[in-house]
Amino acid sequence: MVYEAPIAAGLVLTAVAVAVLAALWRWRERLILPRLLGLGVLPVLLAGLGVLGWGLFVAAGPRSDRTEQLASMVTYEQLWVADGGRGHLATIDLGDPCTRLITTAIDAEGRVGAQQTENWAADQAAVVAMNASFFAIVEEAQPPSVGLPLLQPSRYQEGLEAGVLGQAVVDGELRGLPRDWQGDWDGVLVHLDAEGRPGVGWVYPEDAVWGVGGRALLLDDGVVTAPESVPYARSIIGFNDTTMWWLVVDGKQAGYSHGVTLTEAATFLADRGATHAIEFDGGGSAILATADDVLSRPVHRRIPGRSRPVANHVGVIDGCAPAVGTASS
Repeated sequence: MVYEAPIAAGLVLTAVAVAVLAALWRWRERLILPRLLGLGVLPVLLAGLGVLGWGLFVAAGPRSDRTEQLASMVTYEQLWVADGGRGHLATIDLGDPCTRLITTAIDAEGRVGAQQTENWAADQAAVVAMNASFFAIVEEAQPPSVGLPLLQPSRYQEGLEAGVLGQAVVDGELRGLPRDWQGDWDGVLVHLDAEGRPGVGWVYPEDAVWGVGGRALLLDDGVVTAPESVPYARSIIGFNDTTMWWLVVDGKQAGYSHGVTLTEAATFLADRGATHAIEFDGGGSAILATADDVLSRPVHRRIPGRSRPVANHVGVIDGCAPAVGTASS
């Protein structure tokens, strides 16, 4: 488990150091050696307390439910989605005249520099933002191997060129490689048409003004169609005719949140009123953020609270405010 090893190690180191110091204290007036040993044990005590504190930090996490109105069109909730799955839910009113959905401006080949979602949200002055499509850092951009796993730099770094799996619609323009150029990738797509109506499919309609690619279709006309899966960190987008839900579930953090299965996520959104839902990239990529805060608790390289640079994102901005950034509408 992520947190159990540091807590156990911290407790052992601390207990041993305290026991040795207590024994040495009894002999402090008789020998010089116990004093010298005591000085050597102090670093062990401090190390034990430090490791213990780290383990407790990893195990801790937000546990109290709360609701916050981020803007007229977006409500944020922090809640339990299922047993062991801590969720972060943005409810978006598609009927609000100020609602404007945006996505990362990938190029014609589906490539873009990877960026942490909170940084992208800040650049776009987004009310709320979430990671989106599955992706891969292009091979020539990955850091060279150093031979030692512990010293190997992460292949997910800010600015490295990444390729998005699935096409996107940026300002009404179709971008990214077509399906028959992406091997066996067969992800489902979510979009808004010219009338602002959401939809899903494997091909965008000609009048799509916004669109992003995901993977599995989890909810189809109210019927759960999610494939079998294990609890994991998730990013899911669901919708009906008037409302969109962006759900991020923290995971990979034993003692705080294991995550949820795709079926649990789909059932949760169906209970909220969603008729359709699709899976976005999860795991270390899963994150929900605003322009000035990270709402969820991402984990990257086994470090809770650390976010991964990803290829593309989705966001909501206030369309009644002055335009900021270079994303799609």
